[in-house]
Amino acid sequence: MIENTFLQTPLDDYALIDFGEGRKLERLGMYLVDRPDRNASGALSVTEDWNADWVFHARDSSFGVWEPQREGLPREWKIWLDGYEVQVLLEDNGGIGLHPALLIGWRWIHQRLGGCYDMESLRALNLFAGTGGATLAAVQAGAEVTHVEASTEKLEIARKNITHPGVEWVQDDVMTFVERAVRERLQYDFIIMDPPVLGHGPARQMWDIDCDLVRLTSLLPRLLSEQYQGIWFSQREKSWKADSLAVLLGKDFTGRNIKNFSLEIATEDGRRLSAGVAVACHDEHDPLQIKDNTVSLSTIHIERRLDRYIDPSFFYGNEEAAGQLSELDRDQQEFALHWVEVVAAINAEMAYQFVARVRQALTSMGKTGVEAWLVYAMDQYDTAGLYPAMTVLKDLESFTKKMQGQAHGAVYREVVGVLENFVHGLHGRKLKLDTADTLYTDTESIFIPAVVARFRNRDDNHRLCRAMVVQQWAHVWYGTFMVDLMDVLSCYESLERAIALFHALETRRLLSCIQHDLPGMHRQLLELCELSDTLVVPPGWEQFISPLQKVNTSVRDTLDVLSHLPADIQIPPRLYFQGSLRLDEVAQVREARIRHEKESLQKSLAKLVADKDRRKQEQEDERTKGLRIRLKPSEPDSESGQGNQQIEIDGQPVAPPVEVDALLASIMQDLGEIPEEYLVAAGDGGYAPPTGEESMNMWEGTYHEKGAHLYNEWDFKRQHYHKNWCVLREVPVNPLYTSFVDRTLARHKGLIKNIRRSFEVLRGEDKVLKKQPYGDDVDIDALVEAFGDASAGLEMTDNLFTKKHKLDRNIAVMFMVDMSGSTKGWINDAERESLILLCEALEILGDRYAIYGFSGMTRKRCELYRIKEFDERYDNEVKARICGIGPKDYTRMGVIIRHLTKLLDEVEARTKLLITLSDGKPDDFDGYRGEYGIEDTRMALIEAKRKGIHPFCITIDSEASDYLPHMYGAVNYTVIDEVRKLPLKVSDIYRRLTT
Repeated sequence: MIENTFLQTPLDDYALIDFGEGRKLERLGMYLVDRPDRNASGALSVTEDWNADWVFHARDSSFGVWEPQREGLPREWKIWLDGYEVQVLLEDNGGIGLHPALLIGWRWIHQRLGGCYDMESLRALNLFAGTGGATLAAVQAGAEVTHVEASTEKLEIARKNITHPGVEWVQDDVMTFVERAVRERLQYDFIIMDPPVLGHGPARQMWDIDCDLVRLTSLLPRLLSEQYQGIWFSQREKSWKADSLAVLLGKDFTGRNIKNFSLEIATEDGRRLSAGVAVACHDEHDPLQIKDNTVSLSTIHIERRLDRYIDPSFFYGNEEAAGQLSELDRDQQEFALHWVEVVAAINAEMAYQFVARVRQALTSMGKTGVEAWLVYAMDQYDTAGLYPAMTVLKDLESFTKKMQGQAHGAVYREVVGVLENFVHGLHGRKLKLDTADTLYTDTESIFIPAVVARFRNRDDNHRLCRAMVVQQWAHVWYGTFMVDLMDVLSCYESLERAIALFHALETRRLLSCIQHDLPGMHRQLLELCELSDTLVVPPGWEQFISPLQKVNTSVRDTLDVLSHLPADIQIPPRLYFQGSLRLDEVAQVREARIRHEKESLQKSLAKLVADKDRRKQEQEDERTKGLRIRLKPSEPDSESGQGNQQIEIDGQPVAPPVEVDALLASIMQDLGEIPEEYLVAAGDGGYAPPTGEESMNMWEGTYHEKGAHLYNEWDFKRQHYHKNWCVLREVPVNPLYTSFVDRTLARHKGLIKNIRRSFEVLRGEDKVLKKQPYGDDVDIDALVEAFGDASAGLEMTDNLFTKKHKLDRNIAVMFMVDMSGSTKGWINDAERESLILLCEALEILGDRYAIYGFSGMTRKRCELYRIKEFDERYDNEVKARICGIGPKDYTRMGVIIRHLTKLLDEVEARTKLLITLSDGKPDDFDGYRGEYGIEDTRMALIEAKRKGIHPFCITIDSEASDYLPHMYGAVNYTVIDEVRKLPLKVSDIYRRLTT
């Protein structure tokens, strides 16, 4: 219910004399002021001229002119209002520096704070504080006040009004201040707000009450102390109704006493002028003071805490749950209440189910187990929905049994770092690690259980984790999936039995392969089999396993043995590190990789042919097409036993780049050979971007459709990831063929000359490589040595030449360009100019580089725009894409960093850089802002650093020093204070980063 409350005038030096016809006449001390008021409807009560001293004439909705009616009138003066001395200031928008109706709020503030004699200190926060009337009321009630105001002029007036030392003056954007305060865990006993409809911060940050108010109020509970005394929230322009404000606060302050008011000012004759709305929020009872952290909270106190997070009307009250928590000690209570807040932010019903079982869970599993239980339930909610999550919470007994092994088990999150380094040290493609219910591989990732607790000894379980990883790696390295197993095994009467028998045989073949290449690891595998009382060679299997223990066996040998097994043979028990075969997933991942690698190899070969073709044209003017490509095996590596493939184009050897070597090795792992059809240079039409119609339909249907990448997102509150939370797509930038590049090159002609000169110095000198199979000159030393070998009857080597080779800087750089809506205008132009200047310099330097733009809207539509890939030339097409960079939507950075980290991780380079060009902090439409967005971005950057990638940020955000040191580190960012300087600085920063 809305309570009408009014301020009766005259009151001290203020009086509302008359109003009507859209204007009002007020007495402010010695002067009469005539100004517009949209609420001043009806007729005037005084028919004669008002004889005002000052009259305001509006030019538009937010600006006008004050006209003095006689000379010598001041624009500032002081008056007394209800015992407060306040400043009057005639503002350009028609305001007078104060809002008399808010005196109602000042009185309420003084009443709430003035009686808190038992509190050692009172801290109040005044947001949109203006000239400080509410701050003055709180100070006189005994509070220390943080006064936050963006306007320099109003802040100066407030300082004049209030000389009390207990005021902290803060000139800042309110949203920026609140987000920082939440991050720094600042808390207050009282909050005052009087937000405008529209406004801006000192750095031109926009405030729009319709867009930003919901976000602001959602953060307020985290700023309030346990002993908080209330919130006063006024809105003088009535863009929100009083009951709507009450509902908004009610969502974040469940169970509190919330009153909404319609504010009015009364004339001496009793007429009332509407003057805004207000909402007051506080507890019905006095706050419970518990300063000793060792004293348990009472049922009443816990119930009030629970009411903040779980609406008691939905679950018949929180009294019973509070009673259960009251029996815990204080440390357990705070632990439980923290997780109630985290889970309730996701789903209130899950939080209620958690509270009902948390006492039992703490008794059976302790804090570590409870946290794992909750995280698993929240992961189920993220990936499968509410019902599976509720099943996890309700089936506490099953989860408790799983957790009982954690005391001596190997926990994935504790061992993943060691295991990743271990598996990356093995031969073959770099396999990723992740968790799943069972052990298996899809040929690109190895999935292991979150907890491995087969043995009672922790060290044995750690050894078992390594054995699991090695066994799954062996499937990939030794060619288990080189044939279509599903097709081959489908011919058996029972597919399930055939897969189980094949898996048992193949596991033994792989053990033999491991014995040959990794004898130390093989001994550990046998020891684990002894510990588990399982036999590597079961009784009756000797004759079948014996052929698989020979050197150089393949999966075809396993299939041959399988075809000769007796029909009634028993399937042997699984070895602990054996895992399972998921042939459908393997087929899907393998097919996609084979297709992608074929296209990538053909594009790389096309580049090599083009280079070879260009060199041949320099020597002769004929036969420039149709160069033949073939592979020639090189000497086997002493460690791996395999040799790299040497490429020959038209009979001449060509040294392939490291990424081509990696492609060839990966294809060999999948197919065992490089098919002839792969050795064809890609034509001009190798890649077909989506058509306009396809682009329009790309977001229809499930987001798991082809082409979408799913990534986790870090939730700092739960300290764990949302699984498969963000959906990312790579989309092309539409090229824009304009004169922008030419204008940029002409505009920065002198700068480009200096940049080129400095980058040429970085490029280094030519190095002479000796004993090469082809080159620029004869290697005399090698020739003499070869002649000696030939004279002695030995085979003469082909490596008789020298070749000049530039010193390889071996650097790969990814540029991540902000294409959010906030870059519109100057910022977008500066980004494009910077990229053009940088590309001109990098072409001289020869570093490998790629450029991607990013934007999107919500977690289900994260977009990465391809501007230049690593293997693309800087040609007119790329220049047109740079011209096509334009402002899009929002700035969700974490998922973009994770995807670019994945792309960079696939590039072979000694130094890898990820450089971000941005104009502001992470932000998205669905709540990805403030502390949440900053913490997710920070975690994504930490993940990149773990993979050996060095991130750096170049920004023009003047507020960046508040959050970038936390995200990137103290030295991994730079702030450019003026957008026009961006093109001048980027090349210089890059040069310093790479030398």
